[in-house]
Amino acid sequence: VYDSQDGMSFYYMWHWDHNQQGKLIAKALPIIGDKLEIEHSGGFFQIIPPKNAHGTEVIINYPTTDIKVVPGNDKNSSIFGKSLSKVDTLAGQLLTHSIADSEALYFNIDFYTRKDVELQISYEFLNADNNIIGSGYVAHKLVPIPTVFALEQNYPNPFNPNTTINYDLPKEAFVNIVIYDMLGREVRSLVNGKKGAGYHSQIWNARDKMGRSVAAGIYFYQIRSEGNIKTRKMILLK
Repeated sequence: VYDSQDGMSFYYMWHWDHNQQGKLIAKALPIIGDKLEIEHSGGFFQIIPPKNAHGTEVIINYPTTDIKVVPGNDKNSSIFGKSLSKVDTLAGQLLTHSIADSEALYFNIDFYTRKDVELQISYEFLNADNNIIGSGYVAHKLVPIPTVFALEQNYPNPFNPNTTINYDLPKEAFVNIVIYDMLGREVRSLVNGKKGAGYHSQIWNARDKMGRSVAAGIYFYQIRSEGNIKTRKMILLK
């Protein structure tokens, strides 16, 4: 059923979208209120509006080669249907206006890189009397967090003398990485300690625990972390 309310909603959204041309660039706004609260977890991050915020405007600019950011929605939030967003995924620009009747504004993210990514964010929060209670601009760094535990193939492989071992931790954990020879004898311990969630790299320079250069051949590297064990093979050429 299509009625006059649907028509008015379409009219309102068309004019809102039409009037946002050129407004998708994050800009330096006067600092008003407390520091912007941003929380990141897995495939999304959230912006926490001030306690008395009634309306919000958030502009996010991001490097499209490293990450994709789109408006999201928490299943426990009532903000769905009370926000308008304009997204340009080619330029890496996002603008959202919303009624702040939930605890957070959610944004889904998809990383294309293992490196940290910087977002440019400008924001403005209004209370019920249409007064600004928070505004500003921040350059916020997002650290990519993998969703699963993984041990990648070393690179380069074959190698001489250095090679890089990448491993992924979805949460902080104690990590042990050991190099073994073909007979299963320990050659060298590369990592033995607690590491934070994220993408990690470790270089092996083809030397044993005494600092001596090892012979060419096949070696194995194994990672152990909180019940997870993974092993891969690599080849040293000389």
